[in-house]
Amino acid sequence: MNRVSAPTTPKGDDSRHYVRDPDDDFEGPIDRAREWREKIRQNKSLNASYRIGVAVVGTLIILAGLALVPLPGPGWLIVFVGLGILASEFGWARRLLDYAKAKVGAWTDWVQAQNWFVRILLGLGCLAIVAAAIYGYVWWQGVPGWLPGWVPLVRDLPTSQ
Repeated sequence: MNRVSAPTTPKGDDSRHYVRDPDDDFEGPIDRAREWREKIRQNKSLNASYRIGVAVVGTLIILAGLALVPLPGPGWLIVFVGLGILASEFGWARRLLDYAKAKVGAWTDWVQAQNWFVRILLGLGCLAIVAAAIYGYVWWQGVPGWLPGWVPLVRDLPTSQ
């Protein structure tokens, strides 16, 4: 059995430290990753560089996800992946991720408790938001050239150009 002590956080530090049980001879990929991270943590300049790298990568992924939120697709999923990357190093991001997961869970529970009419209205509302985002893009940028001319009504949409 893999035994790992509870994470401890020194005052003023958001990072979590894991201590392996010396009697445990199992070494899986998670144990190796934790040991590798602990070695980095021991070198102050390397640790600072690592945390800056995690902050940059996590922030870029969050920004990319936020740019994709109004479009159909996995925008919010990408935001949560970026937040998870930040949460691997920063306590504030872990707390924000836990809060967001709780709110998404509460929203899901609320929607599931509603009758079919309310669910249909929510679905239509989401569809209207996506349609408005697509229409706004076409109005702003014009009809994409790769779109076939036979698509009805597309060529007749007013644009800003």
